Amino acid sequence: MSKCYVHTRHIPIEHLNLDIPMGQRIVANGLPGVLEGDNIKIIRNANVEYIETRLVWACLEKEEGKLDFSRVDRDIGRIEELGFKPALFVWPQHVPKWVEITRLKCLEHGLECTVPSLWDPKLLEYYDHVYGETAKRYGDRIKFLYFGIYGDYGEYTYPLGVKQYIFSSEHTHDGKWCGDELAKADFARCMKEKYDNIQVLNKAWGTELSDFSSDMMPAVGVGGIAELDRERWYADSLTRFTDKVCAIIRKHFPNTRGAMPLGIVGDRNGLNKSDAVKLCAKYGITPRWTGWAHLSDFGRSDSLCKRVSTAARFYGTDFGLEAALELYEDNAGNAIFEARSNGAVLIHNDPGNYARAPELYRKLTEELGGELPVIDTAVFYPLEDIWLSKIDIFDFARDTGVIRAHTDYDLADSGMICEGFLERVKTLVLTDGVTVLEKALDFIRKWKEKGGIVKACGKAYVFESGEEITDFEKVSFAPCDAPVYKTAFASGELYYDPAKNDIYK
Repeated sequence: MSKCYVHTRHIPIEHLNLDIPMGQRIVANGLPGVLEGDNIKIIRNANVEYIETRLVWACLEKEEGKLDFSRVDRDIGRIEELGFKPALFVWPQHVPKWVEITRLKCLEHGLECTVPSLWDPKLLEYYDHVYGETAKRYGDRIKFLYFGIYGDYGEYTYPLGVKQYIFSSEHTHDGKWCGDELAKADFARCMKEKYDNIQVLNKAWGTELSDFSSDMMPAVGVGGIAELDRERWYADSLTRFTDKVCAIIRKHFPNTRGAMPLGIVGDRNGLNKSDAVKLCAKYGITPRWTGWAHLSDFGRSDSLCKRVSTAARFYGTDFGLEAALELYEDNAGNAIFEARSNGAVLIHNDPGNYARAPELYRKLTEELGGELPVIDTAVFYPLEDIWLSKIDIFDFARDTGVIRAHTDYDLADSGMICEGFLERVKTLVLTDGVTVLEKALDFIRKWKEKGGIVKACGKAYVFESGEEITDFEKVSFAPCDAPVYKTAFASGELYYDPAKNDIYK
């Protein structure tokens, strides 16, 4: 356990919207009561080291210049009194009502939400203010810090549609949040920087624009270069913002152990998780994948997990897990093996899960060690297809789940391939129907010329031209009725038999 750290969370009841029915809000997991009664004994027996609490700017500074830390003082004091280490999750993105700033506006309805636009430069000044005041108040008392970035939950994401908090926006949903004027202007600026000449852009997009106007969003079609340009700009905007936020946090908390919550399954709506993991390595923090064992099927769950764990190994940082949903004893082997086989050193969980499956978590903390797997096969992660909704992430997880029954693998997207990822493996597998960017395909072919093995499970295409790629060996992975999964480590091999819910060497 020397390298591993296990968390649970405490959400103050003052933050919850109590008008939402019990079954639809987080309080259903009993989170506000985590610091009371039997919960303390349960999480202590599970070797929990840290209890996380939240600091939300909207609640901290309801009037400008009047900061009320009393609730956070109470929680941190109670955590210390109980013998745990306090962890803090700061949410500056939920701003007080007195703040004047550009708000995000959705493209679908043209309506604003309460979260500020990340294209407004004043937002970073506010983040600096909130983190600065927090550091003055607590400093070294905070033993672990979740880097609060953006979105609804402070994660590396845009808003998704959260309703359960008193500060949640009335208009919020999963979609594109780049309809404000600052966002539109930045998109036009970035396209001018990329193409320089409007005719060059028109040729690439298949449009007839007269100039680089301030609103180019209506010209973006579906499924082509223009939509990919917007998706990449949207993702890069979040990544650049996150980089600046991390720099601010490290200025105020230079040595505090920390992690970045990465949020939703897949990379839809502005996420590029490999870029986020790269930032985690830059700032010395742990990327935390949300969705631990939630598909209740190791092959499919592991595929989604590998999106982050592979990038963590490639860029040189630790890897962490969070349970997004309820976990029970019947999912124990799935959860433990996923954590072990991906080299997890951080487990973040809800107290309700500890209560539902105490033996699972006792065993988990005994099993964790952070040992990294030894893998010589990679599967191509079709980031661009997922961005453009050409491939559904759960369909991809189904296909790669079949592969996992035959061999362990890493996941590599086009950006990682262009940065040299293939030098780490011997074989690259392309799942059926993927499209590959020309620049990534060039890297793959050059690697193949040096002895790399490329196998295609069906048809693959060049993204830009739509031309079928025909120079790779065809391969088929047959579904297994009763798979037994294997992960190799330097210390030996580890197996998981789902039918028996058994993990063995």
